[in-house]
Amino acid sequence: MKGLAGSECGKGEAVDMPAMQARLAASLLTRASDQPRYVQWIDGALTPHPAGGHDTHQQHVSFASQNISHTLRKLAEIINAPGERDPKKINLDETMIVINTEFGRTPYLQGEDGLNHWPQGMVNVFIGGPLTAAERGVYGHITPELGISQQWVTPAENRMMVMMALGIFPFSSQTFAVGDVSGGVETELAAAKRIKELYLGIKA
Repeated sequence: MKGLAGSECGKGEAVDMPAMQARLAASLLTRASDQPRYVQWIDGALTPHPAGGHDTHQQHVSFASQNISHTLRKLAEIINAPGERDPKKINLDETMIVINTEFGRTPYLQGEDGLNHWPQGMVNVFIGGPLTAAERGVYGHITPELGISQQWVTPAENRMMVMMALGIFPFSSQTFAVGDVSGGVETELAAAKRIKELYLGIKA
């Protein structure tokens, strides 16, 4: 099929899976009728590592620099730029994109050039929806002085953030409890305020 090949960093592939997935996601979210409320795109990388996708136990820099850059570029191609009104592209005023990584990679080498699994820390990114330039920022990061992060968001809090961005109150017997929110909060209101203001950056 024409148009399915892709390349990044001078390396080409006959099938560009991230480009295909990006086009499909945009098509579903912008269709004239029966639009889904949610589309999940599980990225398999332009050039999957032999261990599988982004699982770079060897040659981490070679694979990650190519594949992550390529996937983010394909994502950017389906998003309307400021002032752009392409009906086939995603409007960030109406759609929130969540980049939710499965796990991080070790901050030290595995072997000579690889990285192992690191569930103790991973990156998640929220773009659009209720989040505008005014709320942009980073919560939880590794400081150069200590080499470790002093702030972080748990997987449960990450899911609460998504729910609150969608206008769903995340505390009920079927979802989450106040104790699932860090910081010593004692009430649902205090927990919701912490998620909204501290994590999402949306001031009351």
